[in-house]
Amino acid sequence: MAYRTTVLLPRGVAWGLRAVFAGCVLLSVALWWFAGDAPISCAVATVILLGVSGPLAQSRGRIEVDDEHLRLKLVPLFTKTVPRHEIVAVEPAEVDPWRDFHGFGYRLTGAGRIGFVFRRGPAVRVSTRDGRTYVISDPAADDLLAALR
Repeated sequence: MAYRTTVLLPRGVAWGLRAVFAGCVLLSVALWWFAGDAPISCAVATVILLGVSGPLAQSRGRIEVDDEHLRLKLVPLFTKTVPRHEIVAVEPAEVDPWRDFHGFGYRLTGAGRIGFVFRRGPAVRVSTRDGRTYVISDPAADDLLAALR
């Protein structure tokens, strides 16, 4: 493995997502308490509420670079793999998740621009043969840049 790191959401955003999850738990309990005579509806609502908010409350990013691939993992939701032979350019960048991508995590903005952004600051811009551009935020962006070159 040439490079591997975990990137976390800003503390305030992470606590906000945990608060949303706690609210969904309370809402689910209230549904069962007040509408317990409709167990199928309560079960479906509980699965949706906790199935969406739970993984988001625990989300973090993992960046992995080896000889063959660049992997961007939004743990525990999904993994995006970019073959190294598809990468045509890498360069340092700066990113502001709100200004550039309107949020945190794995962000699609259209026109082939993809953000893997968890914090404001140093990043690496990766261009691929198919015209996509990945902007990857990483506090150790110099190390990521060196691993990709």
